[in-house]
Amino acid sequence: MNLTSVAVVGASPREYSFGWKSCRGVGDIGYDGDVHLVNPRDDAIDDRLCSPDIAAIGTPVEYAMLNVANARLEGVLDDAIANRMKAVTIFASCYLKGDTDPLLLDRLQTKVRAAGLQVCGGNGSGFVNRDEKRPRSPWSAHATASTPATSR
Repeated sequence: MNLTSVAVVGASPREYSFGWKSCRGVGDIGYDGDVHLVNPRDDAIDDRLCSPDIAAIGTPVEYAMLNVANARLEGVLDDAIANRMKAVTIFASCYLKGDTDPLLLDRLQTKVRAAGLQVCGGNGSGFVNRDEKRPRSPWSAHATASTPATSR
């Protein structure tokens, strides 16, 4: 998948947070596609406008980096699916303390498979094609994390 648009969900002005690193990383590789920052608490980060949620972006986006806590993950993934994204990277572990059946990970897997969404994660860090200056998304919808380990 050669991505032309990226949403950094959970974009953050807080230095060295995952949201900050994702914002910087997309810029640092020289990515020339559309980049949309999503953060409901900030109107802008580093002079770049933020949308409060994925739907508010107002234009189709192919890929999202989900830099959100487990408690927000399912809702954000639902938004990505509703907005017909092709792929996401999930940085969170996909586990909720005190969760009940079906567990968060199981719910996410069911939704991802039904939508045909490509996923890297949980506890994913994504892939970058530095030659093409693009985040890359080579995963299959059936490769969604079954454990929080990142060594797969």
